[in-house]
Amino acid sequence: MSINFKKAHKKLLSTQRQGEFVRITFPSVDQEAYLNQVYPLVVPFVDRLGNTHSLRYQNDYMEIDNVLTSVSSVLELMYGINAADGFAAAEAYETGFIRTIGFVDPRDLEHTDFAGGYTSDRVARYGNPEHGQLQYHSLSPAKYPIATRDVVITDNGIRWESHGVLRIHPSVFFSPKKAVLITEDPLAADYFCEQGIKAIALPSQKELAYYDYPTLLGGAAVYILSAHEGLTFEYSIFPFTELCLKAGLNLQRVNTSGAFGYSSAVDYLSKHGIKAFEEKIRSYSSPIYASDVPSKKSYNFARSRRIPSIDPAQSVEGHRFFYSIGNTGDILVSNPVRVLPSTKLTTYEQVEPRHFSPFETVCTPEVFEHIQNGQFMGLEDLFTSTLDFIKRYIHLKEESWYVVLTLWIIGTYFYKAFPAYPYLNFEGLRGSGKTTILDVIAALSFNGVVKTKATVASMTELVDQKCATLCVDEFEDFSSSKNTHDDLSRFLNGGYNYKGTYTKKVGKSSQTFHTYSPKAFGGTGGINLDTLSSRTIPIPMKEKPKNIELEGFMDFDPKVLQQQELTRTAALAFPLLNTVTLLEASKSLPSDLTLPISGKKLGNRQFQLAKPLLVIGKLVDESSSSNTNIQKMVLEGLDSLWDYSLAQKMNEQRVFAKVLQDWSNDSNFDAYVIDGDYCWFPKDIWEDTPLRKHYPNNNQLYKWLRTLGSIKSESHHFPHIPKDENGKQSMSGVGIALNLTIMHQPFRNWFTKK
Repeated sequence: MSINFKKAHKKLLSTQRQGEFVRITFPSVDQEAYLNQVYPLVVPFVDRLGNTHSLRYQNDYMEIDNVLTSVSSVLELMYGINAADGFAAAEAYETGFIRTIGFVDPRDLEHTDFAGGYTSDRVARYGNPEHGQLQYHSLSPAKYPIATRDVVITDNGIRWESHGVLRIHPSVFFSPKKAVLITEDPLAADYFCEQGIKAIALPSQKELAYYDYPTLLGGAAVYILSAHEGLTFEYSIFPFTELCLKAGLNLQRVNTSGAFGYSSAVDYLSKHGIKAFEEKIRSYSSPIYASDVPSKKSYNFARSRRIPSIDPAQSVEGHRFFYSIGNTGDILVSNPVRVLPSTKLTTYEQVEPRHFSPFETVCTPEVFEHIQNGQFMGLEDLFTSTLDFIKRYIHLKEESWYVVLTLWIIGTYFYKAFPAYPYLNFEGLRGSGKTTILDVIAALSFNGVVKTKATVASMTELVDQKCATLCVDEFEDFSSSKNTHDDLSRFLNGGYNYKGTYTKKVGKSSQTFHTYSPKAFGGTGGINLDTLSSRTIPIPMKEKPKNIELEGFMDFDPKVLQQQELTRTAALAFPLLNTVTLLEASKSLPSDLTLPISGKKLGNRQFQLAKPLLVIGKLVDESSSSNTNIQKMVLEGLDSLWDYSLAQKMNEQRVFAKVLQDWSNDSNFDAYVIDGDYCWFPKDIWEDTPLRKHYPNNNQLYKWLRTLGSIKSESHHFPHIPKDENGKQSMSGVGIALNLTIMHQPFRNWFTKK
């Protein structure tokens, strides 16, 4: 059956009940006159801006306000459609009876779970879970569909199919417009407009021709809220982005997960109001440049690659983090944050879990609820809180070592963001606190567990299934066992790197396990596996001084359990809500770094191991409200840990250089004499300096100075001291060569600048 186009639109315009023409009655029109085609028919209609017009039509033409007009002009007045392709698509759809006959009854369209049950007279949403389909309908004034957008969920991802022309809310046509939001959900766009925030649904590449978007959006800041990438370039944000950039529009992309957390933009607006909503949009937006738009070929190629597999416990794939939630079988996904059944990951996220069995993990439903409600610390507070907690139970010789350990623990929650993660080895005599430090690490780290003399098989299963932070006590005995040495080597040699795997025979077949995870060892001796030392940061343990009081660590202590929850919540919230920031910081870290104490360059392997700690330190510095320099402390800590004896010597030089620099900057300091190639100081000048911490008397100090280079000890003339009874101004002094090297620089650079 076909419908005459012109007659159909006469009915459409005379009643404003366009859509399924055959099923609609027209009580406002003289039915007898219409059916008998008694012309002219004159009826009022309202345009998209609310203005009333008079429509008068004869058998073969129509007039609006006594001006001869066309169907396309009526469409432009009613809906704003002002492009030839838009006219054609709208007319073809609205007069195609075959397409419209299959529509559901409009009364069955659902509006639930949307901003407190928001319903719209312009847009309806209908879901069909069995067929993986979500439909958005533009409605006529009689609530009949006049255009549809089908969001089709397939095994390959998400795809849009549009029929007709989705209508734009009338308010968007008003000018001036300061800002316009672009959202994938047409119902959300309608809700925003009803709240006074101009918004439109993101058009696909084909739909760009239906409206004159550059003119429509001209002069406005355009903010794109995008939850996922399209299956193909045509259905991604990039065709629209490309059009806007070519038109010179101010284009911004909004990090919705950072701005709204687990709430949707619609829910956040309904709960917090327009002012807070607009502030979030501004705070979490970043400009889009032409260089950000991929080519159609490269985009489609990337989306068509083989589906990657992930470890459900913790994985990073395609700028998204994945975490299992407790033992529920659900997976928490970032960028934006959402929860999916593990069985749906392939359909919705284009990844495939390596295993589906639920297991216990630190990402519990309770932790997820705290994150969802915004009940967690920021990164700076997380760092400070964890550092202070560690110091209550553990004694380390250097402050920078606490910094290294704290960042290492925090990083276990997103270690998959890095290609490698260093091992820690705590070496010391019995009673030096090795077991305690492993207990603390396990309590605070991602899926931490302590093992003593465990089998390689049990450790492999923990890492493969749970991405566990593995803490091995009494490692000196375990690593020297002849029975496990080969298996242990295979397990640990690659386990610091994302490529690490371990294959063993199971019956007649073989099975491959992933071995990459954070690992910490404690023992009375060094690591007996030669290849392992280059993958490890050694931390020497000494018995604490008697004047230092530490608390006893018990993993069931309420204070410990409280800190566990605080650390887990904040350490998981950071990668979930700052995915792009974290991953970009990892990419942008410069590799040409110099260790501050020894002056050595970081080698390739050392840089690999240092990178996670340096990246997290940099992010803590950037989030800090004070002038912290955590990244520098990381380098100092690693420098001293990798070569402790050299670091001790260089640390003393650093103290010496600081003393000299302070004197040089003190305009009142005159207790020195430059004589030839030497600078002379009185011997008693060192009494109140920090060098006394290292060298209690002058003999020890001068013995150390002689290891650096040439110095002299003899009586010398110092004009600043009072004259004696003989009129002399001499006393015992030490002469330091001006070319003596201190911290890789000549003595004269540290002191004789004034």
